[in-house]
Order: sequence, then structure tokens, then C-alpha cells
Amino acid sequence: MTLRAVLFDLDGTLVDSSIGILNSLAAAFEKTGCKPIKPFSPEIIGPPLLEILSLLSGSSDPLLLGRISESFMGHYDTVGVNQTIPFPGVAQMLQSLNAAEISLHIATNKRHSPTSRIIEAMGWSAMFELVLSPDSVSPALSSKAAILAKLLAEANLQATDCLYIGDRLDDYNAALEVGIPFALAEWGFEGDGSDFPLDAIRLQKPDADHLLTSFFDGA
Repeated sequence: MTLRAVLFDLDGTLVDSSIGILNSLAAAFEKTGCKPIKPFSPEIIGPPLLEILSLLSGSSDPLLLGRISESFMGHYDTVGVNQTIPFPGVAQMLQSLNAAEISLHIATNKRHSPTSRIIEAMGWSAMFELVLSPDSVSPALSSKAAILAKLLAEANLQATDCLYIGDRLDDYNAALEVGIPFALAEWGFEGDGSDFPLDAIRLQKPDADHLLTSFFDGA
């Protein structure tokens, strides 16, 4: 099996964005006067924004969710996004994969604007060939699986020649739907991945050599 490309999730996989996101969620709920029914914790980060807001508010009212969403984006895009930091070892892993001539891409549920700002702030812009968010295209992509499928098509990649790395069970399910082998970033927001199927490659820390060894051992 030939590994041509590695596709990454962003939040909880490449970067720890939890402080900025949670602070912006708290500010948005306070500003709109909506009382959350669940705590603001890193485990909620990953799904699309409206899904997170519905989970926290316990509401599917589009008007309410729209108000909270607007308030969140206003705070996050000016304050929260600047509180993002890379996970230790990620920069070295990306550099090693680039040196091995493996193409790198990002498939994330995060909006395009903050995604681009984070990648630029980290100095990673030249490392990634394609970066896709739901709103990177119109109409917007409706799921992580749709984002992955779109990325494969645009990059002219075969699913079996790729590896998708994420930190959530829905990342695994999206990769499974599209047919891409999956690796779990155990350093991410969902903890030790005890609820993951046994066929998921497990990565305890960002390390290109371990990543590649695990991929070929598991293939």
C-alpha cells in the first residue's frame, strides 16, 4: 500500500483551540441571555457550530441559534481565534511528512475564515496543499464525510492511498463512510478513545515515524 497523502482534522488534532472556543461560547451565551444546559468542556468541540450550540442550549429554534451563532462568531473571530496553540510535536510531524514528500491536507468542520487565520498564524500555509471547510464552497458541505469526499476529488486522490487523522468518533465514521484509513489522535479532545473500534490506528503523540510505521503495520 502506498501512502500518498495525509488528511488532518484541525481542532483537537493539529491545534488546541479549546480555550478560545470555550471562552467565546461562554461570552455568546452570556450576551444572548441563554442559559446552557451542559458545561463548556473540550469534549463538545468538533461538530459544526450550530450542532454545538443546539447541544449546549437544548434548543433547535433557528432564531435563537442564529443569535448565539452571530454572537459567538463576533467574539471568536476577534478574540478567541488568537488563543489557539499547536499541540506539542505537531510542527515537527508536519515538517517530517513534507520532507518525505507526502502531501498534506486539512478537512475540518471549522469555518474557512478562522481556519485560514490559524494556519497562517502557525506558519503552516506552505505545508498544506488543500484546506477544506464546510463553507469553502457554495453550497456549503453538509458533513465531514462530504468534506473528505470533496477533498479527494479536488486533489485527485484515491481514498486507499490516504490517511485521515482526527480526534473524534465522528471523524472515524466520516473516514469509514468515504473509505479512508483512519488514525486516532489520542492527544485530542476526546481522551483515550476507549469508544473507538479496534481497527482505528492509534497515535499517542504527534510523530511522523510512528505514524508511518503504524499505518503500514495496520494496513
